[in-house]
Amino acid sequence: MMPEPLPDHPARVPEPPPFDFVLQLRFPADLGHVDSVRTFVQSFCEAVPLPEADVHGVVLASSEAAANAVEHGSRNGKPSSVALTCAVGPAGLEIRVVDEGPGFDYHPEETLDMERYAASGKRRGLGLYIIRQFADSTDYVREDGRNTLVIRRALMRGGAAGEIPPD
Repeated sequence: MMPEPLPDHPARVPEPPPFDFVLQLRFPADLGHVDSVRTFVQSFCEAVPLPEADVHGVVLASSEAAANAVEHGSRNGKPSSVALTCAVGPAGLEIRVVDEGPGFDYHPEETLDMERYAASGKRRGLGLYIIRQFADSTDYVREDGRNTLVIRRALMRGGAAGEIPPD
């Protein structure tokens, strides 16, 4: 039995700042497509180019968000899709993942006690925790029957190690 969709989440995701480079991928809500998401995001990182130190985190956070959207985002077995947008600009990097699933109870301040988690024997449920390890901030909104998870990370320009080379 599928859970009932949550009502619209009261928070609103802020409008994105202007971006210099944006790529979007829409794919069927099927876990078989998550590898394609990784490849897509890797290509985005190389095209920007992002500092090598950030690439792994961007790819990992994006693929976790996509996998969560696929796993929890299909409605009653009906075919659906997921949209993933990667964007970079002066304010940094932003990943948006949109799905049509029932939504989830989002707690932005929630932390994870890893000792308690390990002792629980759980083997799942770390997606948002992993995403937050990479992100400077995350936002979630449920609106018009869609979920949007936004992942942000500030990137520095200037050429030093771990920075985007100057334009």
